[in-house]
Amino acid sequence: MIGIALLLFLGVGTVLYLLQKKFIFYPTKLNADYSFPLLPGHEEVWLDKSPGNELHGLYFKAEQDKGLILFFHGNAGALDKWGHAAAPFLDLGYSVFIYDFRTYGKSGGELSQKRLLDDSLLAYQWALEKYPNSKIGLVGRSLGTGMASWLAKEKEAAFLLLETPYTSLLDMASITFGWFPLRYLLKYRLDNFANLSETRLPTYIIHGTKDLLIPYRMAEKLATLGPELITIENAGHNNIPDFEKYHESIRQILSAHI
Repeated sequence: MIGIALLLFLGVGTVLYLLQKKFIFYPTKLNADYSFPLLPGHEEVWLDKSPGNELHGLYFKAEQDKGLILFFHGNAGALDKWGHAAAPFLDLGYSVFIYDFRTYGKSGGELSQKRLLDDSLLAYQWALEKYPNSKIGLVGRSLGTGMASWLAKEKEAAFLLLETPYTSLLDMASITFGWFPLRYLLKYRLDNFANLSETRLPTYIIHGTKDLLIPYRMAEKLATLGPELITIENAGHNNIPDFEKYHESIRQILSAHI
């Protein structure tokens, strides 16, 4: 029995190690000629257009153009859906740039921890060509909070906003697979807690109390490092923009820093 249990343990551990990308990332692919008919006023941007290594994004330029929001989206879908996340910022007069991670949308190449972080730098450098860093706000949603917080640790910007963040991917994996030695198996080490302990930017967290994917307690733990925690009662993981408090909080943060 002990031998069978050990074999099962090793087998599941091997599957977790080899297939962990499928547990974390849920990309939607888009054809290279796909247009975005439901997203008016956008410009397609190629941060990298080398064959097989494309990195694609959308730039929404506001009429007033008070500054730029560099937005890092969540782990599922692509820009055909995530482009709509620009709307609350555009309504307030701020331009938005959102790009698809590797293997998402029109972006190619391979996913890796290094690629995720290196690509966030590419997006930041593109933003710096158009705006001074004092006019760039870093905003991450869900998975994208890991890239946003890392970038905030490395570079200067007006502020950092994390929407529905996790403390770390290791902590997230531990919720389901805590009985495995995950620190030795996990290839993706996006760690908001470690990043926030080193960032000097004004930092805000927005999280709903009914989030069934990323527990609200993770936002509370991150807030112990100093960020302002904005709690949205009864909001889940995906419906935070449906609450007026979300929009009011965005308005206040932007007006205070850009």
